[in-house]
Amino acid sequence: MPWIPCQSCNKMYPDDWRWYVCTHCGFRICPMCLDRHEGRYGRGGFKCSRCQFGWMEEAKRQGR
Repeated sequence: MPWIPCQSCNKMYPDDWRWYVCTHCGFRICPMCLDRHEGRYGRGGFKCSRCQFGWMEEAKRQGR
């Protein structure tokens, strides 16, 4: 099982972890960072902080 980093806190998690992914740019964060990610376009919450038009949505898990 591949491990990938959260793009906010850089902690490593399995690829089938509960991720929040931006609908526009693909920015990927773990649930713990949902309230604290920040960037040019905002800070925390469901609005993507890395792009102007994206929203953070829970990614669909891959069944194993």
